[in-house]
Amino acid sequence: MSRLSSKDVERCESKLEDAENTARIGDFGKAAKKYADAVELCMNLGWEKEAQEALLLSYLYPCNQDVKDKKDLLETGSLRKFLENASKLPPMKVTAYMPGGFFGEFDTTRLLTEVRGILYMNLGLTSPNAVDAVKLLEAAYDHFLEIGDAPLIFSRYVSCLKRRTTGNNAALECEGHIEFIKARQFMEVEPPKATENLIAAARAYRAARLYDVAKSVNNRIQELRATRKCWMCGREIQSADHFKIVKADVGSYFENLLRQRNEDMRVIDGASRIALCNPCYSAIFYEADRIARGYHNIAMQAIAALEARIRQLEAAVRRY
Repeated sequence: MSRLSSKDVERCESKLEDAENTARIGDFGKAAKKYADAVELCMNLGWEKEAQEALLLSYLYPCNQDVKDKKDLLETGSLRKFLENASKLPPMKVTAYMPGGFFGEFDTTRLLTEVRGILYMNLGLTSPNAVDAVKLLEAAYDHFLEIGDAPLIFSRYVSCLKRRTTGNNAALECEGHIEFIKARQFMEVEPPKATENLIAAARAYRAARLYDVAKSVNNRIQELRATRKCWMCGREIQSADHFKIVKADVGSYFENLLRQRNEDMRVIDGASRIALCNPCYSAIFYEADRIARGYHNIAMQAIAALEARIRQLEAAVRRY
């Protein structure tokens, strides 16, 4: 192997310094390319550590550039590419600029743990299969929990989180999603069981400081807990999903009559509305629609006959 001159050393150091200065001014796209160009020079000098660091930064800085360009790291795929490439390198500590103004020495194992958590979370939230979604979110939960109270670096720049948060809070958010997905499987068929999962979801969201989401889930719990008795069939129905409150002329007479007979007052909602279960409501709706269509067809036939008569009269006028 030929001996390398001091000029080779100076050239490599100059390349690395140029790449660092480019990153310092925030041109991360160019910095990534410059670090990639410096890798071969480092390897030729036998600078394995510097070569690995330069390679890692060439994988990382495209993420920074996407953040600067206000792009979602999940949509661009830069975060996934960073994981795919950086995972092939040995664990190391690297000095780097990070999104959000972070600068310092970072452990790549810690970075990759966060990225895996984010990617698992995104896959879980977009999976159409409930079982798969829960498994993916559980994997994300484990990765975020490993980070603990430390702030996440990329959370603000991905659609599945969209905010600055910690590993523990991201884990709690995943827990909330898991419980909500489980609840969704029972909302139609078994509202009480769905309510149990939703209570756990609201608790997790609240602990993750997602207060608006927790409030929305609590509202959903109230809807599922709501009970009414159908005016027509008399069955007791649980969950606002399974009954309708419709306008009707009840009046004080019928309201008093229900009270005198100790009947369930949940069949009415004041003096102008009644509760109907979905089967009774749909039966009325379909029958009303059938009747309305019948009148519509009669009206259209009459209009067609009238238009034909008008055309006849117009033709007669033109002949004269």
